[in-house]
Amino acid sequence: SRGPLNEAAPGTLRFGLHARQDVGSLLKVENSLDEGLKYGGFIVRYVGGRARGPEATSVCTVPQGMASFEHWQEPVIQVVVGLMLAVFLAPLFARRPWLIAFMMLPMMVAPALVGLMYRLILHEFVGAVPYYLLDIYGDFPAFLGRDWAFTTSVVVETLQWTPFALLILHSSYAAISPDVREAAALDGARGRRLFVYIDLPLMLPAIGITFFIRFIDSFRVFDNLYTLVGPGAGGSTTS
Repeated sequence: SRGPLNEAAPGTLRFGLHARQDVGSLLKVENSLDEGLKYGGFIVRYVGGRARGPEATSVCTVPQGMASFEHWQEPVIQVVVGLMLAVFLAPLFARRPWLIAFMMLPMMVAPALVGLMYRLILHEFVGAVPYYLLDIYGDFPAFLGRDWAFTTSVVVETLQWTPFALLILHSSYAAISPDVREAAALDGARGRRLFVYIDLPLMLPAIGITFFIRFIDSFRVFDNLYTLVGPGAGGSTTS
């Protein structure tokens, strides 16, 4: 997203990479040059003391006198939650396969309607959630205000598109041959060890594909944000 929050000195560029609990990894690029800036983003990950990468993440433009913000959190949440649901709900899906179609319902709703629905639910004057929070606790946060708008948008996007991750990861989990699990069980693998050393490595390609698709989609979010918070609560969700 882009916003006018540019504090760099005239004629300079300023890059800042921050780790925030509410946002995740946040990159801020401030452009105070006399012309626009276009840059490519890359990530180098350190695993076991060794660098892996660089991996390309995005190509962004920053107009003169403006600042650009990038964050990486939402796809990770969707993949992790989708993986947990795929594993824990696998026995239930095996007995009642029709429940998979039921879990896909949020993904079938138009994003603009999802944003409008949550706008009505979370609205400080007519919303059901603020009403009950006020009735029970005597106060409620401004979900669509500047401080909470970004978190609200991440939660709404996650609720709608986690079923996508669930669908792919459940298919991958169900495709693992029972013979592989039985052989691992004979060698003493049970519970968490079976999942970590057998199931998870076999699911890594599906996990990578799911994350990659949702990572790309997270840069194209517009319609549900526009109907949820309008032009942005104080610029916190400007796109």
